[in-house]
Amino acid sequence: GGDISPSGFIVLYFIMYFGGTCTLLLPPLIFRRIAYARLRPELLEFRESEKLSTKPIAKKLIESINQCEKIHSALAVTIVLILLHNFFWLFIGTFIMYGINTMYDDPPELVSRGFSKLWTSAFLTATSYFNCGFVLTSDSMFQYIDKKGI
Repeated sequence: GGDISPSGFIVLYFIMYFGGTCTLLLPPLIFRRIAYARLRPELLEFRESEKLSTKPIAKKLIESINQCEKIHSALAVTIVLILLHNFFWLFIGTFIMYGINTMYDDPPELVSRGFSKLWTSAFLTATSYFNCGFVLTSDSMFQYIDKKGI
């Protein structure tokens, strides 16, 4: 009837991932880095040429350029940390859930639809991590109600 195919769940997995809170932080951060990177050579050239200037406006501009450089570096670190954070929790969470899943039989509905324990673990980890609430079975999480660790 109205079951979603395994490929439909793969699409749903990626939609959850790219719609997740931590992932949604990335585009504006990346945009800011790209926008500044385009201006950066000219700004650094100005900073170098005016570093000995005694004009107040030049000093203020150099101070602003120095602040932009710090922000530019901080954005790079933030982007890397967000990517590592997502990877760590999804990757480690998937294998923790996989370890737990190996102690139990797969629900018959998942077996008939061709879902492996690893895929089930990855999907449940992602839907939990991104707080989506999607599940692979028609009975929600009731088949796991008496299973420790899940």
